[in-house]
Amino acid sequence: MSETAVVSEKLKESVVKRALKTLEWAPFERHLATVDLDQQGVAELVAHVRHSSDILLKRQDPKRKAARAEFVEALAKHLSDHVSS
Repeated sequence: MSETAVVSEKLKESVVKRALKTLEWAPFERHLATVDLDQQGVAELVAHVRHSSDILLKRQDPKRKAARAEFVEALAKHLSDHVSS
C-alpha cells in the first residue's frame, strides 16, 4: 500500500499578488491547499494584503467591489477552517 506524500510549499508572493489583482479565488485556493499555513504564514499573507494596492478600490466599481467582498469572505472562511489559533 503506497501513501501519497503531501509536499508543503511556501506561500508564493507572486501567486498572492496575482490573486489580489484578479480576485480569482479558485486558483488561489488551490495554492493555499499546498501551503501549511501556520501563524507565521498567516502573518506573511496579511502583510501581502496590507501592502497591495490592487485590493483597494480607486474608483466606484460595483462589480469589483462585489468580487472583492466574495474573495475576502472566501479567504476568511479558508483561514478559519484551516488555521489553528
